[in-house]
Amino acid sequence: MSDLAPPNDKKLEVTMALIKGALGSIPFVGSVATELTGLIDPFEARKDKWARTIAKVVEEIRESQKILPETLAANESFISFLYQSTHIAILNHQQEKTEALRNALISTVSLRLPSEEIIFQYLRYIDELTVSHINILSFINEHAETYAKHHSLEEVLITTEQHFSTTFERSHFRAIMYDLANRSLVQFTDLDDFDEFASGVASIITEQSSKKPMNITQLGKGFLDFIRR
Repeated sequence: MSDLAPPNDKKLEVTMALIKGALGSIPFVGSVATELTGLIDPFEARKDKWARTIAKVVEEIRESQKILPETLAANESFISFLYQSTHIAILNHQQEKTEALRNALISTVSLRLPSEEIIFQYLRYIDELTVSHINILSFINEHAETYAKHHSLEEVLITTEQHFSTTFERSHFRAIMYDLANRSLVQFTDLDDFDEFASGVASIITEQSSKKPMNITQLGKGFLDFIRR
């Protein structure tokens, strides 16, 4: 972060303070090893990259939302989110995750959300879910009508593999789907499981009842809105 421009006005000074506070929340490591080995410290490189991201986020919020850096600095919810997202960003190497965190920072002040707690729930999802989880969730959302017609996880797998032009290991794909369902991002309780995982207990469907179609939940849609622009 050494080549970032020094603050020359109040707004930039506050922005630099936000960056310093966020990076200061990360435990001090790495510098001693760098001095001893003379090697480039990847930890410092990640801090530098994230610092630049924060600076761009603060500027975008100022331009698009007309919220000054001073106002952000006084927003306790935003500061907590910034510090927690910084920990996730430093421990991550995937650009898709970094982009999701960047967009999430902006969404904390640009979206009308039902409660403050939900932004931290979404942040936990960004941390816990892989890029594959997020991409599959997004595809299900974009093709909700197609997925609603499926009656088995086998059909869901076939449709997903065709879109991504790849082959998923079956147990891995099943784990991804259940990860999404366990976080209430999708629902597919009535879909038939893969044969190799089927319990063998048949469910009785009466004339008055029918299987519920697979769908993405409102929480799932909200999560995608939160992390994408």
